[in-house]
Amino acid sequence: MSSYNSNVEIVKDKIDAAKSALQRAQQVSRRSSKSETDDILAEALQAIKDCQIELNKIKGQAQQDPTRKLQCNQFEDTVKTLIKQLEQVRASVQKKEQNRLAQQLMSPEEREAEIQQSELNQAMQQQASYSAAILQEREQKFQGIHQDITNIREMSEDVNTMLAAQTETLTFAEDNTFNALHSTEKGTDNLKQANKWDRKARKKLCFLFLIILLVVAAIVIFVVVF
Repeated sequence: MSSYNSNVEIVKDKIDAAKSALQRAQQVSRRSSKSETDDILAEALQAIKDCQIELNKIKGQAQQDPTRKLQCNQFEDTVKTLIKQLEQVRASVQKKEQNRLAQQLMSPEEREAEIQQSELNQAMQQQASYSAAILQEREQKFQGIHQDITNIREMSEDVNTMLAAQTETLTFAEDNTFNALHSTEKGTDNLKQANKWDRKARKKLCFLFLIILLVVAAIVIFVVVF
């Protein structure tokens, strides 16, 4: 294993050690004394310092390698987060210690009032959380109703569009039917007129044929007699 990879493994181990120490410090601070918590925080701080030392070693080896450089940046971000968590736990422990000392200086009446105020604050926080949950649930219901209304409006618009398209189609079909009916009536009239003309033509032809027969008969009689 290369020197860089070895140092990377050390950095990872130190980060895990710092995370573990911070978790133990958070747990211990809820039930143990400040001194015990301070010891665990000192352990976490030392792990973070060791991590920074090893991290400085690999940063020089990672300058020419983009992948290694990115890995170093990620380690640095993790270390910054650990330092921030350490400061938060330390501030919480300090505040807890100050409250403990303040309670020791209080009279029994003041201590009882402090406890009642703490319980009242806790109840108010629970009520605020409950109210916020109810408001969030109502907002979600309102959003659901609004979405349903939006969907119904969109469906109505689609139906209106379809009806408009079908109405246009029906109107076009109606116009075509009317035009066809008009054309049929006109064709019927034309057939009637043609039939009328045909009858007249037949009558004229018969009359002409009769005249021709009479002329021929007259000629034949004239020839026979004279």
